[in-house]
Amino acid sequence: MPFAKAEDGVRLYYEDIKPGEVPALGSHSQLPTIVLIHGFALSSKMWDKQISDFTRFFRVIRYDMRGHGKSESPGSLSSYSKLWQVKDMKTILHTCNVANFILVGHSMGAYDALLFYFDSFTNREKISGLVLVSGGPGFRKESSRSKWNKVQNRTAEIYESKGFDALKGNPKDSGHGSMTGLINAARQTLTHREDDPMFQRLSDGTDHVVKNLWKIDTPTLIVVGEADGKAIHRSAEMMNSKISKSSLSVMPGGHEVNIDNPNDFNPTVLKFLNGIMRSAL
Repeated sequence: MPFAKAEDGVRLYYEDIKPGEVPALGSHSQLPTIVLIHGFALSSKMWDKQISDFTRFFRVIRYDMRGHGKSESPGSLSSYSKLWQVKDMKTILHTCNVANFILVGHSMGAYDALLFYFDSFTNREKISGLVLVSGGPGFRKESSRSKWNKVQNRTAEIYESKGFDALKGNPKDSGHGSMTGLINAARQTLTHREDDPMFQRLSDGTDHVVKNLWKIDTPTLIVVGEADGKAIHRSAEMMNSKISKSSLSVMPGGHEVNIDNPNDFNPTVLKFLNGIMRSAL
C-alpha cells in the first residue's frame, strides 16, 4: 500500500489512480487531475462509486486524512489541526508530483479545500477548479462557532466512551484502524479554534473563509443533497451568491450525496470538470 510521509513523519495512505495514456497530453503527470478529499469520520473509500467514472477521463488521487482510514493516528493532540490538514494535502500533491489540479472536497474536506485555497497565492495558482460537496465556509457569528465546537467536543466524548460502536452508517464501513485518530480529529480539526495555527496565519482568523468568499475567482461547483440539513443548504446558497464563477446543484440524497446518488452526482461533476478542461484549451 502506498504511503506518503507528512512533515512530522505521520504516514498518510493515498491512491494515485491513472487511466490509460492520453496521446494529446502525454505523461500521467500532465493528465487533468482530481484530488478527492473525504469528510470527517469517513475515508477515501467514500469515493468508491466515483472512481470508475472519473478515471475514464482524469487522473484521480484520493487519500486518508491523518487519524482516518489507513493513515496513521498519532496520539498527541498537537498532531491534529487545520494547518496539518493543509500541510498534509501539500504532502500528497508533492508525493504524486501534481502541478495543477481540481479539488473535490466533502463536508470537512470541502472546508479544508477552501483553507488550502486561501493559504497562499501559490496554492491558488495550482487549482483549476473547486467542487464543494455538502460543506460550508465556517461561521461569522462567534455564538455559532462556539456551538459547533461544543457539539464536536461532545462527539469526541462519545467516541471515547463507546469506541467503534459509536460509528454508524458509512463511517462504520470506512476502514478506520483506530478511534484515537477520530477522537483527536473531532477535537482539533473538526472544531474551528482560534488557537489553531492555520487560523493564526490567516488575516481574518476563524472568519477568513466566510469573509473572503467573494475573492474566489476559480470555477466552483457546489453540490448538496436534498435531504441534507438546513444549515448546509443555507451555506451552499450563500457560497453560490458570493463566489462569482460558481454554480449550485441540488440533487436527491443526503449528506453523503455522492454515495447516496452517484447516478446524478457523477455526471454532474464530470460535466463541470469537462467544462473547465474545454475552457483551458
